[in-house]
Amino acid sequence: SRRAHGRTCGMLPSLAPASTHASRTLASSASPVANSSPGGRAPSASGLASRGVLGVGDVRERAPSRARRLPRRFVARPMEATAARASSDASAAVAHETSLFESFTAIPFVAGATLVPDPEENDTLTLYVTTAQRDLASDGVRRSVAAVPLPNSLTSEQTNEKPLRHPSFGMEERGVLLSSVSPSGRKRLVARDANLAGGDRGAGISFEVWEEGALVSETLVPPSTHGSLCVDGTFGGVSWSALETRVAYVAEAPESEDRTPEWGMGVTSDAKTKAKKAFSLPEDGEEEKTETETVSEEQKGETKTKRRGWRGRGEWREDWGEQLVGKISPSLYVLELESCSVTEPKGLPGDAVVASGPAWAPVALGSESDQIVCAAWLGDISNFKSTSRRLGLVFCFNRPSALFLVSAPLSERAKTEVNADDTKSAVLLTKDVPSALWPRFSPDGKNLAYVSHERAVVTGAHAATCALRVMDWTKEGKPSRDVLGVETKKKRGAFPGLYASAPLVADPWLGNDALVVQTTWGAGEAIVRVDVNSGEVTRLTPPAAEGEGDWIGGSGSRKGDEEKAISTNEKRKPFLEPGGSWALADVKRGVVAAVRSDPGSPPEARVCFIGESSLETRASFAGWHAVTRSVASPAARQAAAALEKLEYFAQDVSRSVSDGAYLLTSADADEDLDAFGDATVVQSIVVRVKRDDTSPTWTDTDDKKKPPLIILPHGGPHGACTAMYVTSVAYLASLGYAVAYCNYRGSTGYGESALQSLVGGAGGGAGVRDVMDCSAIARRCINDGICDPDRVCVVGGSHGGFLGGHLVGQKAVLETFGVDFKCAVLRNPVTDIGAMTASTDIPDWCFVETLGIDAYTDDPSIDVLKHMRSKSPIAHVEEVARKGKPVMMLIGAVDKRVPPTNGLRYAAALRAAGGTCHVRVFPEDAHGLVKPRTEFESFVTVAAFLRETLGA
Repeated sequence: SRRAHGRTCGMLPSLAPASTHASRTLASSASPVANSSPGGRAPSASGLASRGVLGVGDVRERAPSRARRLPRRFVARPMEATAARASSDASAAVAHETSLFESFTAIPFVAGATLVPDPEENDTLTLYVTTAQRDLASDGVRRSVAAVPLPNSLTSEQTNEKPLRHPSFGMEERGVLLSSVSPSGRKRLVARDANLAGGDRGAGISFEVWEEGALVSETLVPPSTHGSLCVDGTFGGVSWSALETRVAYVAEAPESEDRTPEWGMGVTSDAKTKAKKAFSLPEDGEEEKTETETVSEEQKGETKTKRRGWRGRGEWREDWGEQLVGKISPSLYVLELESCSVTEPKGLPGDAVVASGPAWAPVALGSESDQIVCAAWLGDISNFKSTSRRLGLVFCFNRPSALFLVSAPLSERAKTEVNADDTKSAVLLTKDVPSALWPRFSPDGKNLAYVSHERAVVTGAHAATCALRVMDWTKEGKPSRDVLGVETKKKRGAFPGLYASAPLVADPWLGNDALVVQTTWGAGEAIVRVDVNSGEVTRLTPPAAEGEGDWIGGSGSRKGDEEKAISTNEKRKPFLEPGGSWALADVKRGVVAAVRSDPGSPPEARVCFIGESSLETRASFAGWHAVTRSVASPAARQAAAALEKLEYFAQDVSRSVSDGAYLLTSADADEDLDAFGDATVVQSIVVRVKRDDTSPTWTDTDDKKKPPLIILPHGGPHGACTAMYVTSVAYLASLGYAVAYCNYRGSTGYGESALQSLVGGAGGGAGVRDVMDCSAIARRCINDGICDPDRVCVVGGSHGGFLGGHLVGQKAVLETFGVDFKCAVLRNPVTDIGAMTASTDIPDWCFVETLGIDAYTDDPSIDVLKHMRSKSPIAHVEEVARKGKPVMMLIGAVDKRVPPTNGLRYAAALRAAGGTCHVRVFPEDAHGLVKPRTEFESFVTVAAFLRETLGA
């Protein structure tokens, strides 16, 4: 079988981001790990974990009030019994699990890369690599930046033979909210919290401008001007003007000072004082008062008692949901670098808020910019019946948006025109589409590229295939056209369409005729070049799995290569570049910077020279160049050694084109592919410890010698598990589990038809098709001998947790596929769809994935809620209890996407039915469960839970 051979993942030098996940525990006394801390030891008297990290420990449910408290001598007996059961092997396992994850947290990872030009030498570029590392002491992440000069040979068509190495250390940047280098490379803007910047700066934002190695200006912006900076992908973004004297950015509008009148504090007052007023300089035109005059003024008011006042909260203002708490009215601002002032351009519709990525409109050479193209999220969510609720925005591209042209007059003109332009309405540029985000002008200013999520808006899916559009800025009316449209039918290996879940890089253009963008393509993230004239797509990175298309470095992957080979009698050898997943970091002067990883290799920075001319005229491709470094930290060596032993490979489990049956063996998959070659809509990526032979089929007939299997479906459901590095997955695989990512129907990266097949209840919708697909993936792993068929479990978060609850509970999974899931780990799972419609920040999701977009209402009927409940894991809770399948629940207490009560109610129902459910609640974490201590406690606890449940 062609796909029977896995892609081996060797250890690559630099290291990577993690998927992080969840602290307080409501553990049943029947739980096999109820008395265990994250490290597997009994909690101390204070309830805190006894090893290194201070977790919030375990909390048991309160016994019924009628239960008599046992004498002290009897309380100790269960603990003694627990200690007696803890064999030396179990203790060694706990120690290994804990120390291994500690080692994984010590691995640094490349979090980004920026190309900065030398303002004096056009051909010289420096790559600034950002490295991040978890810091358990502060429960945060520490970041540093290091400069890697790129040789001229790399930034041209010459061959680069000298390897690129990361410096021994970078410079740590603390307290930096925002950092941006101007396009010329001459200036750098740094924003900090003024309170944390030190000195007497007071509250607000401090903007620093650096040039020629010196701080040339600092502008302090008080809270009365605007609130916190927006630096996320939903609202953030920075844009430099043509002459680099103005910077456009996004910040929260200031809070109203008139929340309520100032009220007194009842009997509480400030003490009277005869202290002299502190000396201060007089204002311009004011005479300095003598000491006698000052005292006499104070004495005049001495007879009045100063009452201390306070203001109430006033009118409640709705924010934009998960990860955007406190973001209410993001607005556009301009920092004037020469006058050190801040202005707020006006004109957007009153109910709109600024989206990510403002861009200065082009002007004549030598002139300064005075107009901004600004994306905005529209207040009227018309596709959901103009609901009065603010729907969550993070990862939700089914919200209407548009591009506007906003006037930002120069300060000199504003003074003479008495701010006449302040009231000028912004011009709507995208009347023909319901979605437009991330505007980017071509270098010559003639074309404006942007991304439209029209299919998501129309169908209601929170993510769908995008359209890449270009607006002709030179023509009247500024018409737009599709460069990459949305096609529903895609053959396997062909470009599936554009899937963009983050803003385009600051300048994605290669010359004036092509852009570089990132997209999900099958089993991995890919970087592609798009010709804006022809729409031709050229893949610049190797695929993650076999059969997912050619790339520029492979044989026959570019036009012109065959002609050149014939004319020169030369054959170009394909580059032996590892696949995995590639994230686009930056584009500058024909050079592309990326961050590459795979399940066994943490992220590393890579660069290549593509050039700004047409690819058809280029004779060669010089390949990607890695910025290498070794793992120096002794604390990370255990994890680094474990990573070297991992491998991954992709499996097709598509439904057959011929008869609709699942392809449950490698032979079935190859036969169907050879006969029909249709698109893969169900695919898994298996991560495991390497074995001696090269086949993924385990040859030993003893199933007990095979590893346990963890089925890991992604969230969304319209997302993807790509062949990228994820710390928690690498950790579990290093412990001896085979981990199978699940890209079920509805995933991104496989074409619009496959994605929409899960929307609106088609074929049973969510809870049916996706559950069957994940079950088929598990069956395929069993058939191929990858795992022990009696030790299969599921670990999933959000919609992945929703699927986990179904897989462990639905009878059809066992009856149809013969797969018996022994247990489940659910992270902030959706367990009762109907119960969360009134409290989630995305109620639309509840309707779209069960009934369709047209069914949306702010007041669902009883019948609708019953239907949603029937599609939910809680409908199968009795079956989970009857079969004695334990469940572990990891919950973020401030989750606004899936309210904590959703998981807690499931836990209560399972326990009431006689089942076992361990619960850990993390008081300060939200939906992603991303805090380092949360991640640590979660997965060390999960490792102990799986080991004891599966006997691993």
